[in-house]
Amino acid sequence: MTTMTMTRPAPATGPRVEQCLGVSFVVERTDQADEKLRYRARITAMAGEVAGLAVGDVLGWGREPRRARRRAVEKIANRRRGPVRSAYTVQGVTFAVGPNRDRQAPNAHAFLAQVTAVDQVSPARKFVSVGQVLARRANGANAADRAYLVLADLAERARLDVEQEQAAVTGAQLVVDEAVAAGRWDDDALCKQVDPDLFYPDGENATGYQAKAICARCTIRVECLAKALDRREPFGVWGGETESGRRKMLRAGITGDWLRAQAGLPVAGESSAA
Repeated sequence: MTTMTMTRPAPATGPRVEQCLGVSFVVERTDQADEKLRYRARITAMAGEVAGLAVGDVLGWGREPRRARRRAVEKIANRRRGPVRSAYTVQGVTFAVGPNRDRQAPNAHAFLAQVTAVDQVSPARKFVSVGQVLARRANGANAADRAYLVLADLAERARLDVEQEQAAVTGAQLVVDEAVAAGRWDDDALCKQVDPDLFYPDGENATGYQAKAICARCTIRVECLAKALDRREPFGVWGGETESGRRKMLRAGITGDWLRAQAGLPVAGESSAA
């Protein structure tokens, strides 16, 4: 079997501008020898005044960008001044802070922050939904501050997922291109041209992004998925779906013949009659 090599795409250059409560900042790499000071969050612009903060101030340090970003958001939230508002919008998510009217015990938190709207362009939309409680605290200000931190973490997770998926798709394209260059493009199933281990994800490849990206380009994807549903295939990625995805399809009443009919392919009964 020919060994194929893949190269990951180069990471985007330049710091990304972040915003929190009207304060814009960038998380940038430093030349510090101490690992704890490898990244810093520095203010680049401010809409209005925030007590104790100015453009150019360093909000936080960390050995990873997410740690510096978290410290920056926490510091900005702690410096916030003014009365507690009833509604806030951050990272494209709107949440309301109000009294907890469903306390089940005397020592339950008196205030909660609950999602009321989610913008379709919000980086955290895949992790939050309307009605979700982001934080419970003894007072409204602390509930709002905790909700800001939660949303900052969720937005960071969403960005990491997107970067991982983009890298996987690019890597899958390289695999397919190498198969074409090697002159082994005489089989309809693209999975036969690459490492079969990609389709049984584990460890770092547990999400199956690379396998799904290859399946998305395959001309027999529908029939492959239909056969896996017919056989109740328990393992692997077939037709771009993992075992958990296929179980959800079956529970929803989606069968192999239903997929074939939707794609205009002969169903099992038609093929046997022919």
